[in-house]
Amino acid sequence: MSRSVELCALSSKTGFPADLIQSILGKLEERGVVTIFGRRAVLGPRHLASGYLNAARAILDGKARARAASLEVLRWVAGSHQVAEALLRAGPDGGTTHILIAIAPPDWPARIDRNEYPIFVRSEGLPGIELDGIVDETGSLDPDRFGSPEAPSRIGVPLDEGADDNEIELAVLEWVTTTELR
Repeated sequence: MSRSVELCALSSKTGFPADLIQSILGKLEERGVVTIFGRRAVLGPRHLASGYLNAARAILDGKARARAASLEVLRWVAGSHQVAEALLRAGPDGGTTHILIAIAPPDWPARIDRNEYPIFVRSEGLPGIELDGIVDETGSLDPDRFGSPEAPSRIGVPLDEGADDNEIELAVLEWVTTTELR
């Protein structure tokens, strides 16, 4: 049986500098394994689920490159070997105005996560995230349909000119799945 990963969406007209990201992480870390993405770096649910599945396998097999589970997820979603590069591709930066926060269970990854895609659910709220200028957009987030068409270029996926939506998604999923082969 698949386990749930909570999703939250926040926006800020002034962006999310590193100190603000650290503040958000600090307020949420007791809830589970928290990963924060720039929203333009995630194509959709299957892209994010593939990142989680591959990260879980790497961690459980002792092959993770990142020290933290959250950074291993970010690395796989970005399709990168290096954590620093993954942060540049898929993490929020000072100019990012929209972020996606994913909160996996505190014991993630467990054995079940090795072969099961997570189920994404909308978070019931972010208590303690009352920060000036931050807008909680979680209520309008559809856990089955989210993402950005900018994701392939943001994470460096090469695309054929004129690729349709299905071809784009397949290219992104292949990019994530073959991270360790490139």
